[in-house]
Amino acid sequence: MNDRNVDQLLDAWMDLGPNVAPARVAEAARLEAGSTRQTATRQWWPTRRFPEMNTMAKLALSAAAVVVAAVVGFSVLGGGNIGGPGIADPTPEQSADGGEALVRAWVDAVNRADRDALLAMTAQRVTLDTQPADGQDAVDYVLDDWCLMTINAVERTGDSFRLDVTFRDNADGTCVAGPPGTTSSFVLEVGDGKVTRIP
Repeated sequence: MNDRNVDQLLDAWMDLGPNVAPARVAEAARLEAGSTRQTATRQWWPTRRFPEMNTMAKLALSAAAVVVAAVVGFSVLGGGNIGGPGIADPTPEQSADGGEALVRAWVDAVNRADRDALLAMTAQRVTLDTQPADGQDAVDYVLDDWCLMTINAVERTGDSFRLDVTFRDNADGTCVAGPPGTTSSFVLEVGDGKVTRIP
């Protein structure tokens, strides 16, 4: 006999019985249910209440959340340089060393062919060789004609910096004036945190 047969037999047997319980049985069930403790829904751990936060603590927490959200937002949306020096701004080190860090960064930008960085570090009007020139034209000239180089030494005299360099790899053949391994020197001048003279 399977479960289905048992269910059918029980249903048939129940159909034969009375539909309403006697009044004394119903009253006894009502009294028993009313006096039975409800333990089925009881939790096994004690209920804990946390102390309520006072108004000042809520305000301080809200202000901290706003500050954190603002900092994260500026960082994600490209404003991560808040309050820091930009490429065009001289850093404290550049000011302290009179511009040596600037000329080293400028040569590094030449090696990377980073036109934007060079424009940011070069004055709008410069002396190119011996003639005044537009800073953008001077940067274009440098990127077209200058060789990759390693700085060996920097010597400062006033606002002028004499750089001793060694020309590096010339795999693309664009630097005919300075084959790899050739050493040379040139002078850059700086003023107001920018390169103002390019040889």
